[in-house]
Amino acid sequence: MPIVIPLTTGTDTLTGTSSNDTFTSIGSTLNSGDRIIGGGGSDELRLSGGGTFDLSGVTLTNVQKITLVTTATNTLNVTNAALVNVTSINGSSGTDTMTTSEASLDLSRTSVTNWERITTTNTTGTSFIIGAGSQLVFGASGNDTFHLSTQPGSNKSIDGSTGTNTLALDSANTYDLTAMSSFTNVQNVTGSIGNDTLIVDATMLNGFASVDLGLGSNTLQSNSTTFDISAKTMTNVQALNNTSASTTFTLSSAQLASNGGWLTYITGFGTGNNVTTSGTNLDMSSTSLSNIQQLLSTSTVGTNFKIGTTGGSALTLTGGAGADTFHLTAAQMAAASTLSINGGSGTNSLVLDTGGRRR
Repeated sequence: MPIVIPLTTGTDTLTGTSSNDTFTSIGSTLNSGDRIIGGGGSDELRLSGGGTFDLSGVTLTNVQKITLVTTATNTLNVTNAALVNVTSINGSSGTDTMTTSEASLDLSRTSVTNWERITTTNTTGTSFIIGAGSQLVFGASGNDTFHLSTQPGSNKSIDGSTGTNTLALDSANTYDLTAMSSFTNVQNVTGSIGNDTLIVDATMLNGFASVDLGLGSNTLQSNSTTFDISAKTMTNVQALNNTSASTTFTLSSAQLASNGGWLTYITGFGTGNNVTTSGTNLDMSSTSLSNIQQLLSTSTVGTNFKIGTTGGSALTLTGGAGADTFHLTAAQMAAASTLSINGGSGTNSLVLDTGGRRR
Protein backbone atom coordinates (compact mmCIF):
# COMPACT_ATOMS: atom_id res chain seq x y z
CA MET A 1 0.00 0.00 0.00
CA PRO A 2 1.23 3.53 -0.74
CA ILE A 3 2.25 5.66 2.20
CA VAL A 4 -0.20 8.58 2.55
CA ILE A 5 1.29 11.97 3.42
CA PRO A 6 -1.28 14.80 3.84
CA LEU A 7 -0.67 18.49 3.21
CA THR A 8 -1.77 21.03 5.80
CA THR A 9 -3.25 24.52 5.57
CA GLY A 10 0.19 25.97 6.24
CA THR A 11 3.29 26.09 4.06
CA ASP A 12 4.55 22.51 3.88
CA THR A 13 7.81 20.79 3.07
CA LEU A 14 6.99 17.12 2.68
CA THR A 15 9.48 14.41 1.82
CA GLY A 16 8.53 10.95 0.66
CA THR A 17 10.01 7.59 1.46
CA SER A 18 11.69 4.94 -0.64
CA SER A 19 8.25 3.36 -1.13
CA ASN A 20 5.33 4.58 -3.27
CA ASP A 21 4.02 7.73 -1.63
CA THR A 22 0.69 9.52 -2.03
CA PHE A 23 0.62 13.19 -1.10
CA THR A 24 -2.97 14.33 -0.48
CA SER A 25 -4.49 17.78 -0.60
CA ILE A 26 -8.07 18.61 0.34
CA GLY A 27 -9.40 22.01 -0.67
CA SER A 28 -7.17 24.80 0.64
CA THR A 29 -4.25 22.67 1.79
CA LEU A 30 -2.33 23.16 -1.47
CA ASN A 31 -0.62 26.54 -1.12
CA SER A 32 2.05 28.64 -2.75
CA GLY A 33 5.37 27.83 -1.14
CA ASP A 34 4.60 24.15 -0.58
CA ARG A 35 7.48 21.79 -1.37
CA ILE A 36 6.63 18.18 -2.17
CA ILE A 37 9.61 15.87 -2.61
CA GLY A 38 8.98 12.33 -3.70
CA GLY A 39 11.23 9.50 -2.68
CA GLY A 40 12.49 6.48 -4.55
CA GLY A 41 9.15 4.94 -5.50
CA SER A 42 6.35 5.99 -7.84
CA ASP A 43 4.78 8.99 -6.13
CA GLU A 44 1.44 10.71 -6.60
CA LEU A 45 -0.18 14.02 -5.70
CA ARG A 46 -3.94 13.51 -5.15
CA LEU A 47 -6.14 16.61 -5.16
CA SER A 48 -9.69 16.51 -3.82
CA GLY A 49 -12.38 18.89 -2.65
CA GLY A 50 -12.94 20.72 -5.92
CA GLY A 51 -12.17 24.30 -6.94
CA THR A 52 -8.89 25.73 -8.20
CA PHE A 53 -5.57 24.00 -7.61
CA ASP A 54 -2.58 26.22 -8.41
CA LEU A 55 0.80 24.57 -8.91
CA SER A 56 2.54 27.75 -10.06
CA GLY A 57 3.99 28.43 -6.61
CA VAL A 58 4.42 24.78 -5.61
CA THR A 59 7.69 22.86 -5.94
CA LEU A 60 7.23 19.25 -7.08
CA THR A 61 10.24 16.97 -7.14
CA ASN A 62 10.17 13.29 -8.11
CA VAL A 63 6.38 13.22 -8.24
CA GLN A 64 5.27 11.15 -11.23
CA LYS A 65 1.47 11.40 -11.13
CA ILE A 66 -1.16 14.05 -10.43
CA THR A 67 -4.74 12.87 -9.91
CA LEU A 68 -7.93 14.81 -9.23
CA VAL A 69 -10.36 12.91 -7.01
CA THR A 70 -13.63 14.84 -7.03
CA THR A 71 -16.95 15.14 -8.81
CA ALA A 72 -16.84 18.93 -8.72
CA THR A 73 -15.79 21.53 -11.30
CA ASN A 74 -12.02 21.88 -11.11
CA THR A 75 -9.23 24.05 -12.48
CA LEU A 76 -5.59 22.99 -12.31
CA ASN A 77 -3.03 25.68 -13.07
CA VAL A 78 0.28 24.14 -14.17
CA THR A 79 3.81 25.23 -15.08
CA ASN A 80 6.64 23.44 -16.85
CA ALA A 81 8.66 23.47 -13.63
CA ALA A 82 5.88 21.71 -11.73
CA LEU A 83 5.53 19.02 -14.41
CA VAL A 84 9.21 18.26 -14.96
CA ASN A 85 8.94 14.75 -13.41
CA VAL A 86 5.21 14.20 -13.99
CA THR A 87 4.36 11.45 -16.49
CA SER A 88 0.57 11.38 -16.07
CA ILE A 89 -2.14 13.87 -15.12
CA ASN A 90 -5.52 12.28 -14.51
CA GLY A 91 -8.71 14.29 -14.40
CA SER A 92 -11.70 13.48 -12.24
CA SER A 93 -15.27 12.42 -12.94
CA GLY A 94 -16.21 16.10 -12.68
CA THR A 95 -15.55 18.89 -15.18
CA ASP A 96 -11.82 19.59 -15.35
CA THR A 97 -9.85 22.44 -16.93
CA MET A 98 -6.07 22.64 -17.05
CA THR A 99 -4.66 26.14 -17.48
CA THR A 100 -1.25 27.71 -17.86
CA SER A 101 0.19 31.19 -18.12
CA GLU A 102 3.39 29.86 -19.70
CA ALA A 103 4.56 30.99 -23.14
CA SER A 104 5.21 27.31 -23.85
CA LEU A 105 3.71 24.24 -22.17
CA ASP A 106 5.43 20.91 -22.83
CA LEU A 107 3.07 17.93 -22.42
CA SER A 108 5.02 15.68 -24.79
CA ARG A 109 6.17 13.36 -22.00
CA THR A 110 2.93 13.50 -20.05
CA SER A 111 -0.15 11.34 -20.53
CA VAL A 112 -3.24 13.47 -19.95
CA THR A 113 -6.62 11.75 -19.46
CA ASN A 114 -10.17 12.78 -18.50
CA TRP A 115 -9.70 16.51 -19.07
CA GLU A 116 -12.44 18.48 -20.75
CA ARG A 117 -10.22 21.44 -21.57
CA ILE A 118 -6.56 22.49 -21.66
CA THR A 119 -6.12 26.20 -22.22
CA THR A 120 -3.99 29.27 -21.57
CA THR A 121 -4.38 32.52 -19.70
CA ASN A 122 -1.41 34.03 -21.55
CA THR A 123 -2.86 36.82 -23.68
CA THR A 124 0.18 36.86 -26.00
CA GLY A 125 -0.20 33.17 -26.82
CA THR A 126 1.07 29.78 -25.73
CA SER A 127 2.95 27.10 -27.61
CA PHE A 128 1.42 23.73 -26.65
CA ILE A 129 3.62 20.66 -27.19
CA ILE A 130 0.98 17.95 -27.25
CA GLY A 131 1.67 14.43 -26.04
CA ALA A 132 -0.27 11.24 -25.44
CA GLY A 133 -3.67 10.78 -23.90
CA SER A 134 -6.97 12.57 -24.26
CA GLN A 135 -6.09 16.19 -24.79
CA LEU A 136 -8.66 18.80 -25.74
CA VAL A 137 -6.50 21.88 -26.26
CA PHE A 138 -8.02 25.33 -26.62
CA GLY A 139 -6.20 28.54 -27.38
CA ALA A 140 -7.21 31.95 -26.08
CA SER A 141 -6.98 35.51 -27.35
CA GLY A 142 -3.29 35.33 -28.27
CA ASN A 143 -1.46 33.68 -31.17
CA ASP A 144 -1.16 30.05 -30.09
CA THR A 145 0.88 27.21 -31.58
CA PHE A 146 -0.07 23.52 -31.32
CA HIS A 147 2.80 21.05 -31.80
CA LEU A 148 2.21 17.47 -32.93
CA SER A 149 4.84 14.79 -33.51
CA THR A 150 2.60 11.72 -33.96
CA GLN A 151 -0.74 10.95 -35.57
CA PRO A 152 -3.51 12.55 -33.47
CA GLY A 153 -6.35 10.18 -32.59
CA SER A 154 -10.05 10.59 -31.99
CA ASN A 155 -9.35 11.50 -28.35
CA LYS A 156 -7.73 14.81 -29.33
CA SER A 157 -9.27 18.18 -30.20
CA ILE A 158 -7.63 21.48 -31.10
CA ASP A 159 -9.49 24.80 -31.11
CA GLY A 160 -7.29 27.84 -31.62
CA SER A 161 -10.09 30.19 -30.53
CA THR A 162 -9.23 33.77 -31.51
CA GLY A 163 -5.85 35.11 -32.60
CA THR A 164 -3.73 33.84 -35.49
CA ASN A 165 -2.86 30.26 -34.64
CA THR A 166 -0.44 27.67 -36.01
CA LEU A 167 -0.28 23.89 -36.23
CA ALA A 168 3.37 22.76 -36.13
CA LEU A 169 4.23 19.26 -37.36
CA ASP A 170 7.45 18.44 -35.54
CA SER A 171 8.34 15.00 -36.97
CA ALA A 172 8.12 13.42 -40.41
CA ASN A 173 4.82 11.57 -40.30
CA THR A 174 1.29 11.25 -41.64
CA TYR A 175 -1.08 13.58 -39.79
CA ASP A 176 -4.74 12.81 -40.43
CA LEU A 177 -6.62 15.73 -38.88
CA THR A 178 -9.94 14.21 -39.97
CA ALA A 179 -9.36 11.42 -37.43
CA MET A 180 -9.42 13.91 -34.56
CA SER A 181 -12.48 14.66 -32.48
CA SER A 182 -12.38 18.24 -33.80
CA PHE A 183 -9.95 20.71 -35.34
CA THR A 184 -10.84 24.36 -35.83
CA ASN A 185 -9.64 27.99 -35.74
CA VAL A 186 -6.08 27.29 -36.90
CA GLN A 187 -4.85 29.50 -39.73
CA ASN A 188 -1.28 28.33 -40.45
CA VAL A 189 0.52 24.99 -40.78
CA THR A 190 4.27 24.38 -40.65
CA GLY A 191 5.96 21.07 -41.42
CA SER A 192 9.00 19.15 -40.28
CA ILE A 193 12.42 18.59 -41.84
CA GLY A 194 11.24 15.23 -43.24
CA ASN A 195 8.45 13.95 -45.50
CA ASP A 196 5.07 15.05 -44.18
CA THR A 197 1.58 14.05 -45.28
CA LEU A 198 -1.24 16.27 -44.01
CA ILE A 199 -4.81 14.99 -44.42
CA VAL A 200 -7.67 17.48 -44.07
CA ASP A 201 -11.28 18.03 -45.05
CA ALA A 202 -12.72 20.99 -46.94
CA THR A 203 -13.64 22.93 -43.79
CA MET A 204 -10.14 22.63 -42.33
CA LEU A 205 -8.55 23.58 -45.65
CA ASN A 206 -10.86 26.57 -46.00
CA GLY A 207 -9.68 27.84 -42.60
CA PHE A 208 -5.98 27.80 -43.55
CA ALA A 209 -4.28 30.96 -44.76
CA SER A 210 -0.88 29.33 -45.31
CA VAL A 211 0.62 25.84 -45.46
CA ASP A 212 4.40 25.40 -45.39
CA LEU A 213 5.29 21.73 -44.94
CA GLY A 214 9.02 22.37 -44.58
CA LEU A 215 11.81 20.22 -45.97
CA GLY A 216 11.36 16.83 -47.56
CA SER A 217 8.81 15.70 -50.15
CA ASN A 218 5.40 16.61 -48.80
CA THR A 219 1.77 15.84 -49.59
CA LEU A 220 -1.47 17.66 -48.85
CA GLN A 221 -4.42 15.27 -49.03
CA SER A 222 -8.15 15.85 -48.80
CA ASN A 223 -11.17 13.57 -48.64
CA SER A 224 -13.51 16.25 -50.02
CA THR A 225 -14.62 16.81 -53.61
CA THR A 226 -13.81 20.52 -53.25
CA PHE A 227 -10.03 21.00 -53.04
CA ASP A 228 -9.49 24.75 -53.31
CA ILE A 229 -6.03 26.12 -52.50
CA SER A 230 -6.11 29.00 -54.97
CA ALA A 231 -6.16 31.72 -52.29
CA LYS A 232 -3.72 29.96 -49.94
CA THR A 233 -0.02 30.66 -49.50
CA MET A 234 1.41 27.23 -50.33
CA THR A 235 5.10 26.52 -49.73
CA ASN A 236 6.98 23.21 -49.78
CA VAL A 237 3.89 21.25 -50.83
CA GLN A 238 4.96 19.06 -53.73
CA ALA A 239 1.90 16.83 -54.09
CA LEU A 240 -1.87 17.12 -53.90
CA ASN A 241 -3.80 13.90 -53.35
CA ASN A 242 -7.50 13.20 -53.08
CA THR A 243 -9.50 10.16 -52.02
CA SER A 244 -12.86 11.13 -53.53
CA ALA A 245 -13.94 10.86 -57.16
CA SER A 246 -15.33 13.86 -59.07
CA THR A 247 -13.01 16.28 -57.30
CA THR A 248 -12.26 19.83 -58.41
CA PHE A 249 -8.69 20.94 -57.62
CA THR A 250 -8.68 24.75 -57.77
CA LEU A 251 -5.23 26.32 -58.03
CA SER A 252 -3.57 29.60 -58.77
CA SER A 253 -1.10 29.61 -61.66
CA ALA A 254 1.72 30.65 -59.32
CA GLN A 255 1.41 27.42 -57.30
CA LEU A 256 2.57 25.25 -60.22
CA ALA A 257 6.23 24.19 -60.41
CA SER A 258 6.65 25.54 -63.94
CA ASN A 259 5.57 28.96 -62.74
CA GLY A 260 7.88 29.05 -59.71
CA GLY A 261 5.61 27.21 -57.29
CA TRP A 262 6.03 23.84 -55.60
CA LEU A 263 3.37 21.53 -57.07
CA THR A 264 4.89 18.66 -59.05
CA TYR A 265 2.19 15.97 -58.56
CA ILE A 266 -1.61 16.08 -58.58
CA THR A 267 -3.40 12.78 -58.04
CA GLY A 268 -7.14 12.25 -58.22
CA PHE A 269 -9.23 9.23 -57.28
CA GLY A 270 -11.39 7.43 -59.80
CA THR A 271 -12.94 9.56 -62.53
CA GLY A 272 -14.56 12.96 -62.96
CA ASN A 273 -11.59 14.90 -61.57
CA ASN A 274 -10.47 18.27 -62.89
CA VAL A 275 -7.85 20.94 -62.22
CA THR A 276 -9.25 24.46 -62.47
CA THR A 277 -7.64 27.89 -62.48
CA SER A 278 -8.75 31.44 -63.04
CA GLY A 279 -5.13 32.34 -63.82
CA THR A 280 -3.59 33.01 -67.21
CA ASN A 281 -0.92 30.28 -67.20
CA LEU A 282 -2.01 26.70 -66.57
CA ASP A 283 1.44 25.26 -67.23
CA MET A 284 1.45 21.62 -66.14
CA SER A 285 4.66 20.72 -68.01
CA SER A 286 6.51 20.21 -64.68
CA THR A 287 3.52 18.77 -62.82
CA SER A 288 2.60 15.10 -63.25
CA LEU A 289 -1.09 14.27 -63.35
CA SER A 290 -2.70 11.00 -62.33
CA ASN A 291 -6.43 10.27 -62.61
CA ILE A 292 -7.11 13.83 -63.77
CA GLN A 293 -9.59 13.97 -66.64
CA GLN A 294 -9.87 17.70 -67.31
CA LEU A 295 -7.87 20.94 -67.14
CA LEU A 296 -10.26 23.87 -67.00
CA SER A 297 -9.85 27.65 -67.17
CA THR A 298 -12.35 30.09 -65.73
CA SER A 299 -10.32 33.11 -66.80
CA THR A 300 -12.15 35.79 -68.76
CA VAL A 301 -8.94 37.11 -70.38
CA GLY A 302 -7.48 33.83 -71.60
CA THR A 303 -5.18 31.07 -70.37
CA ASN A 304 -2.04 29.38 -71.72
CA PHE A 305 -2.40 25.60 -71.40
CA LYS A 306 0.64 23.29 -71.27
CA ILE A 307 0.62 19.65 -70.20
CA GLY A 308 3.29 17.22 -69.06
CA THR A 309 2.85 13.66 -67.77
CA THR A 310 -0.82 12.68 -67.67
CA GLY A 311 -0.56 9.16 -66.28
CA GLY A 312 -2.22 7.69 -69.34
CA SER A 313 -5.64 9.15 -68.54
CA ALA A 314 -7.76 10.63 -71.31
CA LEU A 315 -7.53 14.39 -70.79
CA THR A 316 -9.70 17.27 -71.93
CA LEU A 317 -8.38 20.83 -72.06
CA THR A 318 -11.26 23.29 -71.65
CA GLY A 319 -10.85 27.00 -72.21
CA GLY A 320 -12.88 29.80 -70.73
CA ALA A 321 -14.43 33.01 -72.00
CA GLY A 322 -11.11 34.59 -73.01
CA ALA A 323 -8.64 33.96 -75.81
CA ASP A 324 -6.97 30.70 -74.78
CA THR A 325 -3.79 29.19 -76.19
CA PHE A 326 -3.18 25.44 -76.13
CA HIS A 327 0.49 24.40 -76.35
CA LEU A 328 1.31 20.86 -77.43
CA THR A 329 4.52 19.05 -78.28
CA ALA A 330 4.88 16.73 -81.24
CA ALA A 331 4.70 13.72 -78.92
CA GLN A 332 1.51 14.98 -77.39
CA MET A 333 0.04 15.52 -80.84
CA ALA A 334 0.99 11.94 -81.72
CA ALA A 335 -0.96 10.74 -78.66
CA ALA A 336 -3.95 12.86 -79.58
CA SER A 337 -6.30 9.88 -79.19
CA THR A 338 -6.13 10.47 -75.43
CA LEU A 339 -6.43 14.25 -75.66
CA SER A 340 -9.40 16.51 -76.36
CA ILE A 341 -9.49 20.30 -76.65
CA ASN A 342 -12.54 22.48 -76.10
CA GLY A 343 -11.60 26.10 -76.64
CA GLY A 344 -14.74 27.49 -75.04
CA SER A 345 -15.73 30.96 -76.20
CA GLY A 346 -13.27 33.61 -77.34
CA THR A 347 -10.71 33.42 -80.14
CA ASN A 348 -8.42 30.52 -79.32
CA SER A 349 -5.10 29.18 -80.66
CA LEU A 350 -3.31 25.84 -80.95
CA VAL A 351 0.49 26.10 -80.84
CA LEU A 352 2.87 23.24 -81.67
CA ASP A 353 6.00 23.60 -79.50
CA THR A 354 8.95 21.64 -80.87
CA GLY A 355 12.70 21.98 -80.41
CA GLY A 356 12.22 25.29 -78.61
CA ARG A 357 10.35 26.72 -81.64
CA ARG A 358 6.69 27.30 -82.22
CA ARG A 359 4.82 26.45 -85.37
